[in-house]
Amino acid sequence: MTRRECGKAHRRNGLRRVEEGNTLDSTGTNPLITLNPSTLTIGRFLDVRGGATVNLADPLLSDSGSTFTVERDFVAVRQLNSKLTGTGTTPLLQFSSSTLNVGTKGIGSTGRDIGDFFRVDDNVSTDVTGPASVTLAGPLVSDTGSTFDILLRFLRVEDGSTFTSTTSDPLIAFSGSTVDTGLDFARLDDSSTVSLSGPLIDALSNTKFTTGTGAVGADFLEIRDSAVFTGPSKPTTGDASPLITFDQSTLTTTVDVKDASTRFLDLRLSGKLTLGGPLLKATNSTFTTNADFARITQLATLTGTGTTALFQFTNSTFNIGSDTVQTNGGEPGDNFFRVDDSAGDTVTGAATVTLAGPLVSDSGSTFTIADRFLRVTDGSTLTSTTTSPLITLSGSTVTTSDEFVRIDDSAKITLAGSLLSAGSTLTIGDDLLDIRTGVDNLGGLVTSSADPLVLLSGGTHAITDDLFDVQGQSITDQPIKGSQSSFTVNSKTASNPIGALFQATNESNITVDTALKLDNALFEATLPVIELVSTSTTQTKITSSGTFADIGRSNASKVLLKGPFIALDNSLIKVTTGPLLSLKSGSTMDVSGDLLKLISGSTINVVNGPLIKVDGSGSALDVTGALVNFGGTGASTIIVRNGLCSGTCATKGASSINILEQTSGTITISGTDIKNPSFGSIDVGSTDAVIQVSNSGSVNIQGN
Repeated sequence: MTRRECGKAHRRNGLRRVEEGNTLDSTGTNPLITLNPSTLTIGRFLDVRGGATVNLADPLLSDSGSTFTVERDFVAVRQLNSKLTGTGTTPLLQFSSSTLNVGTKGIGSTGRDIGDFFRVDDNVSTDVTGPASVTLAGPLVSDTGSTFDILLRFLRVEDGSTFTSTTSDPLIAFSGSTVDTGLDFARLDDSSTVSLSGPLIDALSNTKFTTGTGAVGADFLEIRDSAVFTGPSKPTTGDASPLITFDQSTLTTTVDVKDASTRFLDLRLSGKLTLGGPLLKATNSTFTTNADFARITQLATLTGTGTTALFQFTNSTFNIGSDTVQTNGGEPGDNFFRVDDSAGDTVTGAATVTLAGPLVSDSGSTFTIADRFLRVTDGSTLTSTTTSPLITLSGSTVTTSDEFVRIDDSAKITLAGSLLSAGSTLTIGDDLLDIRTGVDNLGGLVTSSADPLVLLSGGTHAITDDLFDVQGQSITDQPIKGSQSSFTVNSKTASNPIGALFQATNESNITVDTALKLDNALFEATLPVIELVSTSTTQTKITSSGTFADIGRSNASKVLLKGPFIALDNSLIKVTTGPLLSLKSGSTMDVSGDLLKLISGSTINVVNGPLIKVDGSGSALDVTGALVNFGGTGASTIIVRNGLCSGTCATKGASSINILEQTSGTITISGTDIKNPSFGSIDVGSTDAVIQVSNSGSVNIQGN
């Protein structure tokens, strides 16, 4: 094959067409075609069709500074087992400061739009059918400083076709490029297969992507309809390279059509994605999507065998979703990461995500999310086997309009470590964690770790509603289930306890409505449920505007603890309205040990309510130890103000604790009710009840 060096050219047909069983072989080492500033108007640059075969030992094209106007696809490999094989290790297509305008609206035989940059398929619009294949030993594209205006997609593999690259280099590398696609940047569907030994995309040096202009459902990467995408495998040591890397680059997914959704990743309809390393690594980059950043749905499976985080971010910006309810009745779906079974397609079923590492690791980024950070629903599952937190945020700023994490409708998250570790600023429009099991008592969160489920290490956090809103279907339904050693308290056995639920350290300042809301559910723990720690002169703080812990708001719940329930070290809890602890609707809490532990100058300040309120028949608090155990190096205080007693409150116990028994409520205080009183005290007025029990509820402080 003779090589070409072209100056100006004007061609209406494809620059090269190979068809109907013919073969093109190129065995040289230089690019098959080299263009220096040229102008080309062509149908396709390369069209391999009808069972044709192209074998290239060298690059197909090297261009610098040319302008391409391409009527249809830039490269198409299609129909009847057509094959393109590249044995060279340098990129097949090489551009520098080029301009490419690809595609035409309504040009197809049925008036359809045509215009992919690189297309591998079985063009079903003809009688000649059969999946095509591309096999490369090197990358597909490398570019510096070019502009790509693509009517449809940059990369499209469909109709059972295959695309394989064995290089460890990025398949597509951009530096300072501008890429605009009318639909997805890359789409894999219809039982097709992509297999890569290296990354898919490297985007560096202010590369700018825009996808989805004028389109419905255009995503950066879409894998669907039983397609299989296999990224680089995990090596013997370490992880594979990130599938996609953004460094000082931007992605904007846009739509001009009402109710359309555009995402970074849409894995759906039995599609499969398998990775041996991260999916995305982004540094100093910006992402804007009008829907979820990543969605796994409708029998799709995502498997990550790498032990580092699937998403790795540094100093980047994420603007996720529009928070606009769709007129077609769907939810906005504006989550950072969503695993579900979306309605609207014939293929339905729960999705599955399985990770050997964390989901997200971030340092210094900003997230503005119109819905939730993480949602798992519709019976779908997310499993991570790492002992590291599923989500780690360091110096991040996160704003969500809804919950940070929601698990509902029989969905399940299974962890071997914490759910969240955040030394950041969180502004959450609803609950930090909302769990609602399904009607079959399935779903929820399962953890094998004793570490706090949520750890906040420094930062200011505004939670509009609850830290934890946990709702089951019955008093035996355990929405948060652990695997710590079982224990027995008051002849009741905790079979599946977690370790700790929540810990805040390093001067964290948290505002909530309620810290823990438990309804119609069983909860068991071997370590403090709420623990606050500070080692500096500034306390770690939680301020709740409502009841701090609300157990059984509407339906009976059961709590079994190896105490204390709350532990404070140089920290503060302030409750502005309501009690610190409320049990009602026949709910029970049994604590093995002390109920509260305050050391080193800690404070609980209940401004307008009792410390403990138990209401209703069957509602009961039974503590084997003391009401409070003081300790440490500084004086701690429990302050209670409420004026509940019409006159001077009655007292019970060795420490003469103010109590209020109403309507057959009973309070029993025995033994040592306050431990180490030299290290702390209860500050209460004569009309202020520390414990209020009504309507046949009961409190028993055994004082052991």
